Amino acid sequence: MLRSIGTTELKIASPELNHIPLLAEIASYRLPVYLSSGVSTLGDIEEALQILSDVPVTLLHCVTAYPAPPEDYNLLLLRAMATLLGVAVGVSDHTLDPVLVPVLAVTQGAAAIEKHITLSRRSDGLDDPVALEPADFARMVREVRSAEKDLKAGRAAELEAELEIAYGADRVRTVLGNGIKRLAPSEADNYGRTNRSIHAIRALSAGGCIGREDVAVLRTEKILTPGLHPRYLEQVIGTTLSRPVADGQGINWSDLVRNCRDVDAKTPP
Repeated sequence: MLRSIGTTELKIASPELNHIPLLAEIASYRLPVYLSSGVSTLGDIEEALQILSDVPVTLLHCVTAYPAPPEDYNLLLLRAMATLLGVAVGVSDHTLDPVLVPVLAVTQGAAAIEKHITLSRRSDGLDDPVALEPADFARMVREVRSAEKDLKAGRAAELEAELEIAYGADRVRTVLGNGIKRLAPSEADNYGRTNRSIHAIRALSAGGCIGREDVAVLRTEKILTPGLHPRYLEQVIGTTLSRPVADGQGINWSDLVRNCRDVDAKTPP
């Protein structure tokens, strides 16, 4: 739908970074992509970038927690990822403060900042409680533009000193972190659940052959059992179930016994 209405750039949210079939489809459009990397390992990011290797990508460092603690953002990681992965970097910021993470991200080379906006945090939208209201959003933009000018003028040290005065030197150093890519403490429990895995989309019986119409790449969230990584979708299709799988549950290697086509080939005419 987005391609049909002339969209010129695409954003991939953190839960879709491991949605291999989706990434392959988007890569075929040859459009610039913003790829958010919350609740992802370095290996996950590298795999996604390999699929998107023929399109311009801006990688948005993100912490998948709502709200996210600024202290979990580890913003020194921006320059490290830009150097290691060879892509433009930015930040997808779920903290409540309009200035600290965005401006520090600018000092670390961020080329893009994503921040939710809402008319009122009291609204009932899913992201409204962690979004910025218009006045704070405008303040963020002003501070980011000012920081950009300071950096161009060679005032990086003065800019960081101003942040240390406003927020405290220890807090600024904590938000900058150590530049090592790990799951942040506030998002670690979401790994394997907020991102995607292979699930049954109807009740499946033991001994049945899994067809394409039986499975989907879904977010597990808090209720269901996680399944296999989406990279294994084509291997799962065409296998026999060793036991029943309930509607919605994740499909794992222990649920599979052998390839249906092998079984069919051995069946006497």
